[in-house]
Amino acid sequence: MSPIQNRTINLFLWVFTLSVAFILTLPVLIQDGMFMDGVLYSAVSHNLANGIGTFWFPSFSFNNLAGIQNSFHEQPPLVFGIQALFFKLLGDSMYVERFYVFLCLIINILLIKKLWELIFKGDEHTKALSWLPVLFWITIPVCFWSFSNNMHENTVSIFILASIIFIFRTVQDKKPLHLILAGVFIFLASFSKGLPGLFPIVVPFVFIYKDQLSVKLAAIYSLALFGIVAFIYGITMVSPSARESLYNYFVLRLLKRVNDVHTTTYYLDTLVRLVMESGIMIGIVLIVRLLTRKLELERTDHSKKAITFLMIGLLGVLPLMLTLVQKGFYMVPALPFIAIGFAILIAPQVNMLLFKLEQSKFSGALKVVFVMLAITAITLPILNLGKSSRDKEKLEDIRILATAIPAKSVINCSPELLTDWSLQTYLSRYYFISLDINSSHDLCVYSKEEFNSKKQELL
Repeated sequence: MSPIQNRTINLFLWVFTLSVAFILTLPVLIQDGMFMDGVLYSAVSHNLANGIGTFWFPSFSFNNLAGIQNSFHEQPPLVFGIQALFFKLLGDSMYVERFYVFLCLIINILLIKKLWELIFKGDEHTKALSWLPVLFWITIPVCFWSFSNNMHENTVSIFILASIIFIFRTVQDKKPLHLILAGVFIFLASFSKGLPGLFPIVVPFVFIYKDQLSVKLAAIYSLALFGIVAFIYGITMVSPSARESLYNYFVLRLLKRVNDVHTTTYYLDTLVRLVMESGIMIGIVLIVRLLTRKLELERTDHSKKAITFLMIGLLGVLPLMLTLVQKGFYMVPALPFIAIGFAILIAPQVNMLLFKLEQSKFSGALKVVFVMLAITAITLPILNLGKSSRDKEKLEDIRILATAIPAKSVINCSPELLTDWSLQTYLSRYYFISLDINSSHDLCVYSKEEFNSKKQELL
């Protein structure tokens, strides 16, 4: 395949890949209603933008969470601060957090593309397949689910990708500045999500495989990355507010959650999920290998590169299994490297298939299909504007409720409603309204069943 043909077919495959990415995320993202954690995080950021809470002591509601009444420390504060800037610049609309998530999606795609091009520097044909790892990545169910919601992992993935890019460039070029930048991005990842953001510190040891890096140099790089992160935290902890905030997160929330609030019953849960989530990629790799087993391919062995990036992905996944607090979306920042690894495994075969496709009579028809898919990707979000993807009835009730309750109010409720977290998060995000059961307030809200029961008691 000539370079011009290569660019043409890969351009259309980029159209296809972006269309798939947008179809899997935007029709849901554009609608009202969101996974509870996503609404919770947007509520905290929205509050911060409106003067409720501070960067070091953000606030969700009157009672906050986990018994820490004066502030919210489910996560370190960085992502809340970043998203609060978006609210300050763009206003209070529900589409602000959705624009932020979409921007994270685009940046992740660009960084995956950049890393792929660095991996295949000098190999123009394979470098042009940068759409392939993006396609693998976005078709992982937990990945496109995360980018249909306002999960912190969307931002953490940006910082992790940036850090790995600079580590990879350090291995390639041996430039200390790249390592310093990698350390800064690792700090930003950990300052967004805590301990899971630190795994790139040990990534240099992966490059020992097949003598890409000596053991001594890998150890020096890892120690340098650790030192950079520790140095930045040391400077940060000079502030008493920062020390108290990070103590609240790490001791009062993180360690307590690890000890007391388990989300699974077995340690291998995340590994099983990873295999299941990787099903589409594994299936495509097997099919492509099967279809091309009789083709004459160039003797290009990319297995070393593939194993390297699969190992990086596993470094981001395996530590999650050290505790029984595991959720599928926790591994989202590691998934770009899993996708890159699987994509590398079939890169030569895909290039050969593209050559045959470009020569076939189906090439033109397929390009028309890709364009039609792009039109669909643009149309579907527009058709879903103004709709609700979840909690439709609850959102309608909340809008009615908010007409009778002043904004920034604290109102009484029953213990049952206090555990209705989607109710609490929507009230906080859209109307700054908090629920409370411990004090006497002017207004009280009941569920329909509770109201009817109290009505019967009075009669």
